[in-house]
Amino acid sequence: MHMKKAFLPSAGLSFSFTIGSLEANRLKGAPPLKSLLHYIFCMFLYLSSAIAVQAQWERVITGDASFDTPDHPSPHPLSYFTRRPFLRGFENSLCDDSETPQGTAECARDFSAKVSVRSVGTLSGFHIVELLYTFTPTDNVTDKIPQMWKSILVKTGTDSYREIYHLQSYAAPSIPDHSKLEPSRIVHVGTETVLATRDSDGGNGGGCYEAYWWFSPDGPQPLDFSSFTTAIRKRIPRDATFTPSCWALYLDRSELKSWVQKRDAKCHGCGGLGEVIAHFKLNGASVEATDIHFRSNPD
Repeated sequence: MHMKKAFLPSAGLSFSFTIGSLEANRLKGAPPLKSLLHYIFCMFLYLSSAIAVQAQWERVITGDASFDTPDHPSPHPLSYFTRRPFLRGFENSLCDDSETPQGTAECARDFSAKVSVRSVGTLSGFHIVELLYTFTPTDNVTDKIPQMWKSILVKTGTDSYREIYHLQSYAAPSIPDHSKLEPSRIVHVGTETVLATRDSDGGNGGGCYEAYWWFSPDGPQPLDFSSFTTAIRKRIPRDATFTPSCWALYLDRSELKSWVQKRDAKCHGCGGLGEVIAHFKLNGASVEATDIHFRSNPD
């Protein structure tokens, strides 16, 4: 008897079946192909459902350093996120020479920490909370820079919260025009409502840290713009590119408005070809184009 096993890394699930069991079905008179197809179909439905549930609780980890993302953290009490906040960071973000929680705790003495907790609202029965962390070097420390972090939590039970977003920004406090992180908010998109967060990355190219979620009764699910951006690319010149997010995206107007430039442009303001304006609607978490207009620059 031979065992066949399949593993789905993204969902952390596995299943198996035996050739012998299929052969036994054949000997009993059951059509083996029909049984196999029915089994595969049932497993497909099961795995598709599992993948969707996993995606709903992915945590986005982003910021000025390179972080592994996404992951699926366990729920914790609110105090886990507010008490000893320096332990909630990634990649020794406060102290480059610290590799252990104890070392981080010692280094954290160089900073004064402030944590503010704000209620964002409720979507599909899930209460959403935002935490803003501010770390300021103490007066006698000159080799550290201020940092600001943002955490978005979703309440899943009595004093039980799951983090779905974690931003660590080093530039924001040290640049006058970006001295604070913007509050996340609930935005109406057509007849739907979504959770949105967007903060400048501090550069001069209009870049940002952003994330958007649609909520179902099962939890938050990141908006999927893949179909929308693919439709736009089909309407602009083949050798062109556009900005699919950040400053170009207007959720409350269900609109994306971006200038179009040559893909090999040498600078942000070079190689302009025209402008694209596209509108969209939400089908659950999927963003779908409703109209797209490209206007080329006059020759």
